[in-house]
Amino acid sequence: AQLIYDKPVVNIESQWVMTDGFQMYYLATFQKGQVEFDSAKLKDALTLTVGTKVSHPKVKATTGWNLEIEYFMDCVKKGKDPKMCMPQSSIASLKIAEAEVKAANSGKTVKP
Repeated sequence: AQLIYDKPVVNIESQWVMTDGFQMYYLATFQKGQVEFDSAKLKDALTLTVGTKVSHPKVKATTGWNLEIEYFMDCVKKGKDPKMCMPQSSIASLKIAEAEVKAANSGKTVKP
């Protein structure tokens, strides 16, 4: 998918071909650097690149979905209102996914 905003263009590639378990992989490229995450790596799963400087901050060995569930359960246990992963964000994500399906089926640009 290609998402077009006022200035940035975002290209998204996704696939469900998993040969051995679940893998979550992200690559985000910016003007001055790059962020790469690969859950299949036991070491250096997160790579940050700025110019020629490369670093590997330590991250918890888990998935984004598990972190969202842990965060929500922590809010429930502490009786706190969640500040992240709000329903409005989920609705916006679903609208984008629905627009991607419509665009794929029609071969035309679709606004969410």
